[in-house]
Amino acid sequence: MNFSRPLTHDLMTSAIRGLGGDLQRVVITKVVENTYYAEMIIARDG
Repeated sequence: MNFSRPLTHDLMTSAIRGLGGDLQRVVITKVVENTYYAEMIIARDG
């Protein structure tokens, strides 16, 4: 699918990579009424 503007995950990918980071993993920390809460583990050299 092609979208006319970037989606949230596209923006996050660009921001993480632009800052020199690499997403290692995502950990779901809780679920409340069908909403997932998570922490992103990001590594960066230096």
